Amino acid sequence: MISPGPAAAVTALALFLAGAGADVGAAVEVEESVENYDISGSKAGQLKRAMKRLGPREGGRRYAAYTAWTLTWTYTFDERETECRFDSFDVRAAITMTLPRWEPGGDAPVELLERWEQFIDALERHENGHARIALEAAASIDAAVSALGPRASCEELEREADATARDKVERYRHRERRYDEQTNHGRAQGARL
Repeated sequence: MISPGPAAAVTALALFLAGAGADVGAAVEVEESVENYDISGSKAGQLKRAMKRLGPREGGRRYAAYTAWTLTWTYTFDERETECRFDSFDVRAAITMTLPRWEPGGDAPVELLERWEQFIDALERHENGHARIALEAAASIDAAVSALGPRASCEELEREADATARDKVERYRHRERRYDEQTNHGRAQGARL
């Protein structure tokens, strides 16, 4: 019933970003996963209550869906007598999307089936927006840190790289909060049952 699944959508986002100038370079590794939680019911109210009861919890609040992401970075140095530069710098984005899964029974009204399709499509579209922000953050870290030139010591280069990467993560977390505010957590995008 549902068009390409969220994992395919996240992969498509990574490919889209790579081709659209948000250069997810060779040094950015993307690991994605999708988790589902099962809900049941034959009325919209039952499905809403099930999502409020069983949906992913973040910050003490339950959501119908949630996309969690973590960015990590690793590097090796090329240390010379008078300077230190990166020999390698790699960024890893781990993205986990949690979505409701409803297997309608034979007593589910056709209208509810149609509403669910629209809801889950909009919900996936919203969550893919979170995944896109994570991928853009990873690409931004990769670009910013890769642009750092040599420093007098590896300790100095490491401090600057970590500070730059942490700053980028915080900026993109802020952007993600704005995204949720602007979309009312997906409701403005049609994620309403």
